[in-house]
Amino acid sequence: WETQPWFPKLISLLEDFPRKLRFHKYLLVDDRGNCHPLGNSLKLTAWPVSGITFKQEVFQRRCLRLCAKDGQKTRSSSTSPAGNYGQSGVQPWATMMTQEFQI
Repeated sequence: WETQPWFPKLISLLEDFPRKLRFHKYLLVDDRGNCHPLGNSLKLTAWPVSGITFKQEVFQRRCLRLCAKDGQKTRSSSTSPAGNYGQSGVQPWATMMTQEFQI
């Protein structure tokens, strides 16, 4: 995601932490009821976004610890390929933690 122009906008629209979706056989089905062929191997995440500025700002204040502090070295990009272990595609120094979503 490092090179995707939409990723910073996605982050700025968040109103809460992204939620990892556990595999469920009916999560990805077409209109005929066929399951997606890669359904059990995909790592899906729900990104709770909002167009309400106040909600975005409240969440951003919760995430201030992700910002570089005075005197800390800053990175040229905070994004990297999709992450693992509850981290969503960000560098180890600025992880965006995810929470598991219950279906």
